[in-house]
Formats: sequence, structure tokens, C-alpha cells
Amino acid sequence: MEKYFAPGGFSFHFLCKVARPSQILFPLAEIVKRQFMNSKEIVKYFYEQIFSNNLLNEIEDYVDAQCKLRVGRETFPLGLDGMKKHIEEIRTTYPDFRINVYNQHSENEYVISEIIAEGTHNGEFLGLKPTGKKLDFTGIDIDKVKNGKIIEHSGAINTFETFIKENIITI
Repeated sequence: MEKYFAPGGFSFHFLCKVARPSQILFPLAEIVKRQFMNSKEIVKYFYEQIFSNNLLNEIEDYVDAQCKLRVGRETFPLGLDGMKKHIEEIRTTYPDFRINVYNQHSENEYVISEIIAEGTHNGEFLGLKPTGKKLDFTGIDIDKVKNGKIIEHSGAINTFETFIKENIITI
């Protein structure tokens, strides 16, 4: 049995020997870090790192497999596949899409995040042809977190306000 030490005094025991401890310590350090994150930190990390960097293979570490989408008073199944599809669709329109969480509030299991999202409009969206413009959107995400994972998601983003301001659509 090998024993490796990580910063902060954590030690990990392994039943198998690995070529380099760094191959195992980094993923384990991330797992340990997540275990000590509060709900606001989990949600912020999900949006700013996982979503923004298109890390689809890590979604299951932050989103529950039975995650639901809340629209008003109704909920719909979303799951991991639905969340991945949502991210992929956004990336089709805005390949460089990024989210910055600039303010958060939490109560019980709910986290409300005020966000600014940005991306270059390089794909069609709701019938609108790509403009090539770098766009900023404000929005609110409301996520329910249980056992360290997002189990319910809802939110709104000010898409049309940005499109009007940038003269992409007129009213």
C-alpha cells in the first residue's frame, strides 16, 4: 500500500502503486476540495469553470443525474444529458461563451447567482444570423443544491435586451 501526502496535511492511501503520485493527487485534490465547498462555491465553480470551459466530462461531479429544470411552477427532467445538450447548444451559437458570477445569495438549499455571460455571436440563434459581435448578457440563475450537486436549475438571461442594445433586432 502506497501513502501519499497532499498539501494541508491530507494523506491518501492507495492499494495500487502508480507511476507518478501527481497523476493521482491532482484529481483527488479536486475531489477533496469539492467536499469542503459550500453550495455557493459549488454553483460558482460550475458556471465559471465547468460551463465556461466546456468541461462536459466533469458535469456529473456538479450536477445530479436526476437534475430537474424548473420553469415557473413546473419542473421537467433535465439530467446530465440535458445539461450537456444545453451547453453544447450555447457553444454552437457562442463558441467562446463564458460566465462570471458576480453576486450570490443563498437560503437553505437554494443559491441565486447574478451573472454576466459573454460570447461572440458566431452561430444562428432563434433564426438570427451570426453577427460576429462580442455580446454581454446579464442574468439570474437559481439552483437547488443537495449533497454537493445541483439537483434543480432555473434562471433567466436578458437575451433580447442585449440584442436590442446591439441593434441585432429592433422593436
